[in-house]
Amino acid sequence: MKTLTTFLIFTFVFTSVSAQNLAVGTVWYYHQSALFGENGNYIKMQIVADSTINGKICKKFIGGFGCSKIAERGEFVYIENKKAYRYDFDRHRFWLLYDWSAKMGDTVTIYVPQPSVVDSFKIRIDSVTTWTPNGEQLIVQKTSRIGASRWIYASQQIIEKIGANAIFFPQSTNCNPIQFGSLRCFNEPSKLEVKFVNYKCDSIIVRASVSELLSQRQITLFPTPSVSELNISLDELIEDGFSIQIVNTLGQVIHQCQKFTNETVVKIDISAYQSGIYNVIFTDKNGGNLIRKFIKTE
Repeated sequence: MKTLTTFLIFTFVFTSVSAQNLAVGTVWYYHQSALFGENGNYIKMQIVADSTINGKICKKFIGGFGCSKIAERGEFVYIENKKAYRYDFDRHRFWLLYDWSAKMGDTVTIYVPQPSVVDSFKIRIDSVTTWTPNGEQLIVQKTSRIGASRWIYASQQIIEKIGANAIFFPQSTNCNPIQFGSLRCFNEPSKLEVKFVNYKCDSIIVRASVSELLSQRQITLFPTPSVSELNISLDELIEDGFSIQIVNTLGQVIHQCQKFTNETVVKIDISAYQSGIYNVIFTDKNGGNLIRKFIKTE
């Protein structure tokens, strides 16, 4: 088993922005599998053409699809009045994908068309803020899922134009787009580039072996989910100590702890963290890593 030795730094590069339309050539880069442990590969999704469907000027998306039928056909989306709609080829109609006009406290139903049925799930808009690159505001929605759902919807944040921070299209079947990982980069030609990593968007991440010193120990994170304090307990001391990083689903390093040499219990204040899934990365004296996950709730 291998884990990452390079972790992500959140940076932005801005040019001018158009909030309503996405240009042909726009590209998204995602880590391949953040939900199940990051690896060194990436998934690329891009807009390759404009196409008119039912009188709507749509953008054709390709890349990252789970079966050849959609990989060859692509997905089609149009944006109008702060809402994004996805085309359903089986029913010849559009379904709501994103609603950037939704306000704090609103409930939004996201539709996932499949050949035999149109599935849906609900999200709550917990807060709405704005992000202003080069003087033009983009809406940022912090969300939470309502009720149980079998869809993989790992994102807690949705950005106007860019989409959810972990996936663009909700995952329902293996034919849907398979962007499970956190967003590396968003690049709209001559307009906006957003980088969530400090290396090239299409880089393969260098990895190292899992720490034998750490993997031989019983490491417990509690309580889980955690609200204000995360406790980390080891069954015995680690030779020459260890250090800790806490990383969110975007790959941002939220917390970095000094080296612990004589501790078997570590307490970390997480009261200011946003709700979501976090990785705790342990590093031993040899640079070997071990990753554990925890959930932060309000």
